[in-house]
Amino acid sequence: MCQYPGRKSRNTLRSISTNRSDDEVPAAEAEDDQLAARTRTGAVWWAVAVILLLLIGLLVFVLQNMRHVALRFTWVHFSPPAGVALLLSAVAGALLVFLLGTARILQLRLAARRHRRRRH
Repeated sequence: MCQYPGRKSRNTLRSISTNRSDDEVPAAEAEDDQLAARTRTGAVWWAVAVILLLLIGLLVFVLQNMRHVALRFTWVHFSPPAGVALLLSAVAGALLVFLLGTARILQLRLAARRHRRRRH
């Protein structure tokens, strides 16, 4: 039985009779075998590989931009390397987007909960 609504379950361990050649496998069965090869673990593996390549590129960027720059933010004055300063600003921007997105998701969940309560 499928554990996710709207998603078809598929049998990943399919036994194919040995007295059939590959040409005799029905098209639907061959398609299911190809789909079964894709798993969440495989997707995670590729995602980790892509993230690793991005991190290597980021490390190269930071190491190539080691010239110090002066930064002032309200009462804080410091001079990190340019690559580190850019990395910190990107992380701060991503954190801001994450917090705003979280606030919006919570707002939508609250509105959906209120809507469900009014219907019942």
